[in-house]
Amino acid sequence: MRLASDFQIFQMYRRYLVLLGVFYFAYANAQSDLKIGDWQSHLPHNIAQHVEQSQDKIIYGTPQSVFSIDKSDMSITYLSKINGLSETGIGEMLYDDFNESLIIAYENSVIDIVRGSEVIPVFDVSNNSNFIDRKLNDLFVPDSEFLYIATGFGVLQYNLQELEFGFTMNAGQSVQKIDGNESFLVISADEGFYSLDLESTNFPNAFSSWTRLEGGLPTDYEGSDVLLMDELLYVATREGIYRSDDLNQFELVYTIDEASESVVFLKENGTEWVAGIKDNAFNSRLVIFDSADVPIDEIRLCTNRLLDVEIDPLGRIFFGDEWLSVRYIDESGNCIQDQFDGPYSIEASDICIKEDVAFVASGGITDNFADLFGRQGIYILEENRWNNINQDNNSFFADNNIVQFYQVEAHPGEDLLYIGSFWSGLIEYDLETGDQVLYTAENTQNALLPPIGDEQRTRISGLSFDQDENLWISCFGAGRPLAVRSNEGTWHNFAVPGDNKLSDLAIDELGNIWGVISGNSGAVIVYDYGADINDPTDDQSRQFNINNSQLPSNLVNCIARDLDGSIWVGTGAGAIVFDCGGAVFEDICQGSKPKVFIDDLGAFLLESEDVLSIAVDGANRKWFGTRNGIFVQSPSGEEEVARFNTGNSPLFDDNIKALAYNGRSGEMMIATNKGLQSYRTETTEARLTHSSNVYAFPNPVRPEYRGPIAIKGLARDAEVKITDINGQLVFQTDALGGQAIWDGRDALGRDVAGGIYLVFSSSSDAFRDPDTAVTKILVVR
Repeated sequence: MRLASDFQIFQMYRRYLVLLGVFYFAYANAQSDLKIGDWQSHLPHNIAQHVEQSQDKIIYGTPQSVFSIDKSDMSITYLSKINGLSETGIGEMLYDDFNESLIIAYENSVIDIVRGSEVIPVFDVSNNSNFIDRKLNDLFVPDSEFLYIATGFGVLQYNLQELEFGFTMNAGQSVQKIDGNESFLVISADEGFYSLDLESTNFPNAFSSWTRLEGGLPTDYEGSDVLLMDELLYVATREGIYRSDDLNQFELVYTIDEASESVVFLKENGTEWVAGIKDNAFNSRLVIFDSADVPIDEIRLCTNRLLDVEIDPLGRIFFGDEWLSVRYIDESGNCIQDQFDGPYSIEASDICIKEDVAFVASGGITDNFADLFGRQGIYILEENRWNNINQDNNSFFADNNIVQFYQVEAHPGEDLLYIGSFWSGLIEYDLETGDQVLYTAENTQNALLPPIGDEQRTRISGLSFDQDENLWISCFGAGRPLAVRSNEGTWHNFAVPGDNKLSDLAIDELGNIWGVISGNSGAVIVYDYGADINDPTDDQSRQFNINNSQLPSNLVNCIARDLDGSIWVGTGAGAIVFDCGGAVFEDICQGSKPKVFIDDLGAFLLESEDVLSIAVDGANRKWFGTRNGIFVQSPSGEEEVARFNTGNSPLFDDNIKALAYNGRSGEMMIATNKGLQSYRTETTEARLTHSSNVYAFPNPVRPEYRGPIAIKGLARDAEVKITDINGQLVFQTDALGGQAIWDGRDALGRDVAGGIYLVFSSSSDAFRDPDTAVTKILVVR
């Protein structure tokens, strides 16, 4: 077969644009940049504990990720587990100038060697159970061949060329710092400074080959850091900084006068060297020494709780410290504080998404509802930019001492956000004007009551709107813990059966309010306020526990309604579904435990898992967040569609605290113990009928593209058939919510030939006339 020329392809492409119009380009540009099946990190970049530099970049290490600043234009590049790193939780970091690579040591003892676009993971230390303390405390590279690692048990040598370990020295004590050159190593350990002449010993792995340094040093000194520079050895103790010209005998060159101060680090800076010093309070200073060991500058501006420093050739000083915001001193001597894009913290307890905008509550309490007084506030993600609101920038939060931002819910019809504080009450936040109102018992006709025995605090633990835009609220521990703010602005509260530790809420299609009673003796409650919310005589309520239902455990964590109106409950021993319709208050309604078959073995749905969170995607599939990752189940729950954990995906952590689905983009936002991230599902939200604009993306499908082709704007669960221009069937599938996926292959798995393909879609709603749509896809081969 003769291939089409570039001109023929162009002519075919131009004719196709005339046939279809160009409306789909606007839609493509409006969508998320995240591809189907891809992950995105949403991590804070406002704490920089480690700082290194290459020829072109300043490289910062946060507790969760790495980002670099281009020295010429100050542009930012981000790197995390999503786009290459093996782990989160960075313990140490070093830039290797010899091999132009970044070496990262994680808190779990995994090592990454980042060379250009390649990441080389090293798991040997993490997997070695021969040593109890495997923490990687410091890194040192003297040449292009070797990396030396100070660990919780001694010293490791690693060959950077052969990618294998050399000697292992077990010192029987923790080694905190290491430095040296090609032939000499020096360490700071629990019991002092030790040196090793690599050229004169055959047994570097024997601790007896290492010499303890004592000459001229204080008796029973406590060491903090070491630096070998041009055959001069510097060591830091509580008393000050000492120098040795012969790598043996020391003299004091700088005295620490204040008993509260200590040397944090010693670091080379060209022909000069620097010392970072901090006290027991919040004060730090950077002392710069010349080549004669004379202090030539002392910097207290911009330092705070100093941990690390780099000085670039322009004289700019970049700090790593314990505080929020990234600090550096520019060429003019000004202290610059930057908080790069990202949420304020990794902490999150609840997520709400409305019209492509994500609202995240930071939590600030323990899993058992104990106070931690978290002040991180809320984070808002809109148009790929984060806006963080907390006491630092919101005087209303500060003046009212609002802490523990536990719940968040956007009003479905108005530009209002409701924030539930597990301390201060309910905040109404006008997203357009910025106006704020705090609701407590005092201004809600005693609807939002404090817990029994605690007259000071109103603890909001659940928020949910019903179909009439009434806001239902859980007041944890209150005598009447279920409250509501009606769409007319009136307030009411209700007693519920059983314990008053009411938390998570969901509303079914009949308007019944479902809630979680938390704790080991918890339960599920359902409440119907009857025909009149003001008339308590027609109210009904019921409690479900292991004695009167199919609940597998009384440890109940979460609750959610699916697209069919069924109520799903997550417990400490799996999940259960209530699909009782109007019979919810009858004894026949007990819920059911879906049975799942994997490898012909049947078990009740997630019966060995502690289910912490539930979300429903556009195809009505259930996403269960557990302490062992995420389980994605079919709409009935009976089939496992996917499973994500830290071992098989870029998931930051297996403890999944919250999930929320963005129906417009198809992204699932995930809150883990180690930060926020999102995953682009194959689904989108859908209606019963097709959108007026059904389109495919990418379109045209270019020769090099081999990813999924998404057909968007379909009726929910529509039947989709793809034919060639002659009407021959090529592919058939069902939509996942409002989106179908085609891989560009025919039924036999072969790449289709170039040409125009027709997409025919028909709704699957059996209760109305079929709704259809047609669109086209151009494939260029």
